[in-house]
Amino acid sequence: MDDEVGWLKGAMGCLSWVIAFVIIILLALKILFFEMAVIGNSAMAPTLLRDERVLINKRGSPELGQIAVCPNPEQEGYIVGRVAARGDMSLESFGNELKMNKQPVPVVPAGSTEFQNPDIERLQRVSFGTEDFGEKPHTVFFDPEGTFRVRHVDLDPGQVYLIGDNRPQRGQDSRAFGPVEEASCIGTVVMRLTAVDGLQGDLKHSAIPELL
Repeated sequence: MDDEVGWLKGAMGCLSWVIAFVIIILLALKILFFEMAVIGNSAMAPTLLRDERVLINKRGSPELGQIAVCPNPEQEGYIVGRVAARGDMSLESFGNELKMNKQPVPVVPAGSTEFQNPDIERLQRVSFGTEDFGEKPHTVFFDPEGTFRVRHVDLDPGQVYLIGDNRPQRGQDSRAFGPVEEASCIGTVVMRLTAVDGLQGDLKHSAIPELL
């Protein structure tokens, strides 16, 4: 019996060391590579909604099509937006299409829906479609009765232009304050950790964490 108790204590002691080691590794990864954050508005809907928790890769370089987190150049805090252009590129809009280096970015219309937008405290009627630039396509919201405006801009080396996927919603991306310095960005969003309600049908976010 004493041998069994000793073996059990030894096993529990080893397990405690393993758990402590794993915790140390996770803390080191968090400090060096990753950070968690809460989305503060719905400018990135339908990809990200206000109050959703995300994982940020602090070593991630903001490549075209990725979701970057950068300091707001006009006020305290951070902005979250999709990289629509980088240094030495030009960007503008025509109707509901972006034009990168004078070439239109294809958009495939997919339908319309109502979105419960907490930023404006009401249902927002939107059309949506699939936009294709960067590593993989993404869904964007449009105003069904209008267009969005991106004034022509030529980016300098080291700059990025951030735009929200919720195109009718202005004020939280580079359309309001211009390009930002890539070196100032703290990282890229790589995963949605938690989901909130607000979307309908196939656009509704799953409770299961999702890579972005």
